[in-house]
Amino acid sequence: MPTSELLAPRGDQRLALVVKSSALTGIDVETGLGELLWSERGRSIWAAATDDTGTMVAVLSAPTDQPSRWRVDFVDIDDGRMERVAIGPRDGTPDAVPDAITAGTGGIAWIPGSQSVAVALPSGGMLQVYPDGSQVRLLRASDAKRPAAVAVSPSGQAVAFVDRSSEHDGNGILAGSMKAKPIDPIVVLPGDRSGNRSARELGWVGSSDRLMTIIDRTELGTPQGDLFYVDVTTARPALAWSSPSGGETASVDAFAVSPDGAVVAFLTNSNDRASTRPSSFWLMQIDGPAIERFDLPTSLRDTRLTFTSSGVVASGLLNAGDAESPLAAAFLLGALGEVGAIYVESVEATPVALPGGSPVASPVGSPAATPLASPVGAGSPVASTTEE
Repeated sequence: MPTSELLAPRGDQRLALVVKSSALTGIDVETGLGELLWSERGRSIWAAATDDTGTMVAVLSAPTDQPSRWRVDFVDIDDGRMERVAIGPRDGTPDAVPDAITAGTGGIAWIPGSQSVAVALPSGGMLQVYPDGSQVRLLRASDAKRPAAVAVSPSGQAVAFVDRSSEHDGNGILAGSMKAKPIDPIVVLPGDRSGNRSARELGWVGSSDRLMTIIDRTELGTPQGDLFYVDVTTARPALAWSSPSGGETASVDAFAVSPDGAVVAFLTNSNDRASTRPSSFWLMQIDGPAIERFDLPTSLRDTRLTFTSSGVVASGLLNAGDAESPLAAAFLLGALGEVGAIYVESVEATPVALPGGSPVASPVGSPAATPLASPVGAGSPVASTTEE
């Protein structure tokens, strides 16, 4: 696959998301305007996802520092309307088990063709939730004790999720059919008993029976995230990308598979916390040799990657500046290999939590007039897989 084809736009999403604890910002990738979509004082966001049409966002939240009283809010991006769905014992949530509430991060994913979401609760269990308040139990807490990321296949017929069977194990991956509910999942990737290897993040590779995931390895000391394929039918993982050993190694922080299943985009950061090295933006051909690297002008964390009609957008929080109140930013990798900032939040525009949690339809900041807002020369392709 030539570089021009690797860079060809492969998506139609128009919104990039940035989660900042109790606030969710949506960035219009065409105009570069940021909009505060959700914020509520006293509640924290655990997961958020945009539907395939880019017109609806689902947000999983809970009271700050209290993993209970879960709620899923459905926010209409166009008119700002919001439907709140409380998740509680009276609403049919999974039964609690003694060790259910742990460090599971939870997850949320839209189920194609259903106008509903699959919700993995950090306190255990998984539900299918509709904007009208309807809920269907997918898994009890005893069957999904510490669920994290969740991904639904493009057909909506299968679901995969990250889970940990015990407090000391690493995260494994399970998958099951959505045709019968509750689902009866199979183990796709067993959790590491030593706790040294742990899966996080999930994505289906097109309409195939394969997943992509990040596996964090800690057996060598500093955690390192590598990108893997996992075949659901054979339960065999295969390495897709790992930082070369020696020198300053890097970890995969986030990835996204293109809708056609042909390309994966991923972002890496240095494993050295003291490093000032910027994030690297990668595009890699799935089942092919083509791979290119592009450097951002700065370092991003809590990143999300989005395929749009203009290219691939990396949105997240700037590592530089105030660690207590990081600024949101979004960078576009265009079809010509250019990297430029489409949005950098200004200090004055930092979202403020609203007591009622109502969506705000006014911009919270346009791209800042800084060097970050112009295409960066460092964004030229690097035709190698090595971190220089």
